[in-house]
Formats: sequence, structure tokens, C-alpha cells
Amino acid sequence: MKIKSVCLGLFGKGALFVLLYIQFVQPAHSATKLHQQVLELNQQANSLIYENPQKAIRLIEHGLELLEQQPDFELYYVLNITLSDTYVQQDNYQQAHVLLQHLLAHTSIQTHADKQAQALSRKGEIYWYQGDIYQAVDSLEKSLNLYRAANKPHDIAIAQNNLGIIHRHLGNYEQALDYLLKSLAIKESLDNPGSVASTLNNIGVVYFYLKQYEKAILYYNKSIEVYQSLGLRTEQADPINNKGQALEKLGQFEQAIEHYESSLSIEQEINNKRGQGFSHATIGAVLIKQNRLAEAQLHLEKAHQLGLASQATQVQNEALFQLGQLHISLDDFTAAIDFWKKGLSIAIKTSEKEKIMRFHQHLADAYETNQNHKAALHHYKQYKNVAEELLGEDQGNNVKRVEFQNKLLKKDQKITELNTQLNLKTLKYGELENWLLFSFGVIVILIILLAISIIYYKNKKMNSKPAKASWDTLKNNINPQQLSDKKLQDKLLKPLQAINNLGHDLQSSDKQQLSKAQIKSLTCHSVKLNIHLRNLIFSVTNNIDSLCTEKYFVKLSSLIPVLIDVFHDSLDDLSINFINNIQTPPDVWADEHCVNQVIFNTTDYLITHMGVGTIYFHAYPSQQHLMIRISNVPLSKNTCTTENTKAHNTTKSSILSLSEKIINQLNGELWIESNNAQSGKTEYTACFTLPLKDSDSFNNIESNND
Repeated sequence: MKIKSVCLGLFGKGALFVLLYIQFVQPAHSATKLHQQVLELNQQANSLIYENPQKAIRLIEHGLELLEQQPDFELYYVLNITLSDTYVQQDNYQQAHVLLQHLLAHTSIQTHADKQAQALSRKGEIYWYQGDIYQAVDSLEKSLNLYRAANKPHDIAIAQNNLGIIHRHLGNYEQALDYLLKSLAIKESLDNPGSVASTLNNIGVVYFYLKQYEKAILYYNKSIEVYQSLGLRTEQADPINNKGQALEKLGQFEQAIEHYESSLSIEQEINNKRGQGFSHATIGAVLIKQNRLAEAQLHLEKAHQLGLASQATQVQNEALFQLGQLHISLDDFTAAIDFWKKGLSIAIKTSEKEKIMRFHQHLADAYETNQNHKAALHHYKQYKNVAEELLGEDQGNNVKRVEFQNKLLKKDQKITELNTQLNLKTLKYGELENWLLFSFGVIVILIILLAISIIYYKNKKMNSKPAKASWDTLKNNINPQQLSDKKLQDKLLKPLQAINNLGHDLQSSDKQQLSKAQIKSLTCHSVKLNIHLRNLIFSVTNNIDSLCTEKYFVKLSSLIPVLIDVFHDSLDDLSINFINNIQTPPDVWADEHCVNQVIFNTTDYLITHMGVGTIYFHAYPSQQHLMIRISNVPLSKNTCTTENTKAHNTTKSSILSLSEKIINQLNGELWIESNNAQSGKTEYTACFTLPLKDSDSFNNIESNND
């Protein structure tokens, strides 16, 4: 009996183990295996997007069916992103758009910021292909802000690259180059040569539109060389085609055709209809110049067909323009005008000013030759208007094209400068650790010294003999309720924790130097910590006069961008946007740290009460002071006038009361107002003034210098 009971016990334990395995271990193992299978299907589909999109779709659909057995949102999202890319390759933009909208609806900024950014970026590309440029800009800018908030440098660079392309099509060459140079700097710092080559090509296109063809060729060659070194033949199609266009402008027609044909063969290999359309259009353009009109017509008609099939407005536009040129060569002005009017309609829809101007110019010439002077005059006027917009004359800038090109030449030097800055210092792990510890130690020492100074001055005022400063005295002078406040604790501890986490991340990673993003993050957290500590110290002393004494001329234009970066770094989502209209106001006579503190506190107050919206920064002189206005309504809708606002002052928080005391100490004034607009939105406006020049202090400086 004893033996039987032992055997039964062993059997019972074995059965229990089997049951546990079946219940928990086996399903987990099966799920892992199934998810791995889904990942492999997604990888196969990705590799077939260009070669066999139909098969790619079947693989993705099979993966989605498998996920129904063991749901996993991450895999579901990845499969649908691949599916949307496949739809785009098939020129099925509507279905891709619906799919991306579905993904956006099932993700949130709080928990899936990177996924929201990726889906918005894809939507921007679709809008771009469809010719809806302003919708494309909106989606890409939202995507860029999300990537910045998530600190994703690789994705930031891609978004900047795409925005650079779009602004180039809008004729905003300076802004386009600015985006592209920033993108290039990030990509080079990340050591991603394939992505670098793409941006080099796009910079070349900007110089092409600026008619600097040899410089454009220089960038195209760099792009082609990088792709060749990586063995990426298919990626060479764009820079090769673009180089052909530059060669054509330089009159080297045979070389241009060779490049176009080389690009066309690559586009045919990967079945890229848009790329094929561009190549056919550019070949046709050169053939017209060589008077090979029959061959040109075949290429241009093919280009137009491919543009329609791929819904690529840029291809259609170029094909229609060249078909007009072809019929001018055939002395068929009526047909040429018809093609150009269709092209103009597309260019107006896509807001591409360079192309709008080009069509108006050629239509004016054609109508004049055809003796239709009224129509010719209309198009000449339209051509002039668009040309003035491109030159900025309508805004009073009066920027000449030559001056504009010189500015771009200077900006081009930023590539070298940024590379130099990124490689100036290499920090070893030990050096980084010592640096962080040293910085933290300095902060702690400064806190202690400031606290002791406060206690000293407070006791000096109360007694003839100052009390001995100690930690007990410090504890008694700080309100315990203040320090127990969770919000205050978070404000002080979160920046410290972020700095600490950054140090750990750097020590545990393979990097041996601080990246630009990490330096920026460290700066933002340091600024926040400095301001919150100053607020705490100011709140426990009655003698603010002794804390705002370092007065000198302060440039507001240099303070606001830094604080906007700090707020972007603090916000978890994109519910608040910032528009800085403070460009070059007169300098104010003040303590820079105190001004920084007041701007931060008042803006933070608005953010807390607004929840969502846009904050506008303005500054303008008012008598002997500079008026600084921070509001969630534009300046035209609400202005800071003492007669209007003081009657509507809101109840001030302790931080705002502190800020008001600081401004009073700086010989200024601060007030806040809130109004309920008819739309139901509450309008908040904070205004404060600072002296443009403290005559006594200014005179003292001059006499000291003497």
C-alpha cells in the first residue's frame, strides 16, 4: 500500500505539471511561434511591394488571419502599414488613406506617439502624390512634432527631408534648403549613408531650381556615388534622372539622354510608373530640342498615360508642358494652348508657383503669337503676380534673385559647420560620469548657498545679529505644505530624474559622445530645474530685491526659442502649439534670469488653463517700456491695453503673484485677463512690461567704462 501511494503521488504531480503546461506554457509558446510566422510574412511582403504587390497583399492578408488566433496590436499595426505602402505602390491612394485613418483612430498620442507620427507621415506622402500639397505639409509637420516629442532623430530627419521637398515645390527655396540641411546633419551623425544620399539628391534639386546647374550636378554625383558604394542600383534612378536635367540645361543633350535612358531602365525594373513617366517626359523634352519630333511625341504621350495611370500630378504636369512645346514646334498653337491650360489647372490645384509661372508665361507668348492680345495680357499679368510672390515683393521684402542665391550659398556652408560641431568632443564613459556628477554637485551646492543666503538676509532684517544658518533653520523657513505638494515635487524631481536617466542611458549605450538631441534634452531639463528652484527660493523670502540685481541689456529674441523648446520637451502630446512673433525687439534693461522665470511662469499658467490650442508671443514698444504679450489669441483679436485688461484681471495663483512681484522689482507691470468668446473658447492673455532703458543704471555703466 505504501508503494502504491507513492506512485499515485508521483502520478498526481506529473498530471498537475501536464495540466499547467497545457494551460499556460504551451499557448505562450504557440503564440510566440505564430507571431514569428506573422513577422516573416510581413518581411516577405515588404520585399515584394515593388516586384509583385498582389502577392504582397495576399501575404499580409494571411498574416492578419493568423493574428485573429492570437491578437497582437504591434503586429497588427506593422502589417497594416505594409499594406498601406503596397496600396500606394498600386496607386490605390483612397484605400491606403482609409487604412491609415483607421490606424490613427486606434492609436493615441499618449501611448503610441511614434505610431501616430508614422501614420501621419504616410498620409502626408499620399496627399503629396495626389497633389494636395498643403494637406501634405500639415500632416508632415504634425508627424515631425510627434517625432521631436518622442526624440526619434532618424524619423525627424526623414520628416525634415520630406518637408524640404514639398517647400521646394511651393517655391520656398530658403525654407526647403533649411529643412534639407538639418536633415542631412542628423543623417550624417547617425551614420546612415543610404538616407544621406537621398537628401544629397534633394539638395541638388533645390540648386537646380535656383539655376545653379553645376552645383546641382555636384550634389547629384555625391548621391550617385554613395548609392553605388552601397550597391543600391534601384535607388540611383532619381539622381541619375536629375543629373540628366541639369546636363540638358547646360546644352549637353546627348549626355542628358543617356542619363534619362539609364534612369528609365531602372524604373522599369522595379515597375515604378511615376519614375518611368518622368523619364519619358524628360527624354521627350530633349528630343524636341534636337528636332526629333516624332520620337518626342511617342515618349511624351507615354509619359502622360503613365501620369494618369499612377495619379501622379507632377508627371501629368510635365508631360502636358512638353506636349505644348512639341505642338509649338509643329506650329499648332491651338493644341499647344489646350495642353498648357490643362497643365496650368493642375499646377494651380497643387500650388506649385514655379510651374504656374511657367505656364502663364508660355500661354501669354502663344496667345500673343496667335494675335489674341486680351488673353495674352491676362496671362502676362498673372505671370508677373506669381513672379513677384516668388521674389517676396508682395510682402515688401524686395528680395532679388541674386541676393537670394547668395544667401543659399552661405547656408550651404552649414553642412561642414554642423559636421565639425558634431565631432568636436568625444566623451569617454568615465569622463561623462564625472561630468554628470560634477554638474549635479554644483547644482546641490548652489541650492545650499542660495538657501543660506536667503536665511541670512531674512534674519538680518529681523534681528541686528543674523542667526546662524543651518539645515534646521532652512527647514523652518520653508513651508512644509509647499514641499509636500505633489505638483511641486514633480516639477523639481522630474528634471533631475531625466538628467539622471540620460546619464545612465549614455553609460549603458555604445555611444562615446553626446548627440545633439541629448545635449538639447539636457539643456531643457536644466532650464526647467533652474526655474522651479528659483520659484521655490523666491517664495520663501520676503526680500526679492536682493535676488533680481544682475541687470543688463537682455535680448528677448534669444530667450523665447529656448523656452519654447523647454515646453515642447515638457508636453506629452501636441495639444499646445507655439507661434513666436518676437523677432528683433529693442533690448530691455533687466535681470535675464528673472525675465526667463516670468515668461516661463506666465506661459505655464496659460498652458494649464488652456488644455489645447496655440500660444502666441508678441512684443512691441510702449512709451519707455517694452510690452510682452503671451496669449492664446492672435494680436489682432486682443491687445494689451491697461484700460481694457485691468478691469478683467483673473484671480492670480501664487506663482503668478510671485511673477508680479518680480516684474515690479524690475520696474515693470504684469496683468492677466480671461474672456469667454462667442465660440465658447476661453481667451487668456498675459501681459507684462519691462523698461527699455534704466537711465540711472545705464549712466552708471557708462561712467564705469570711462
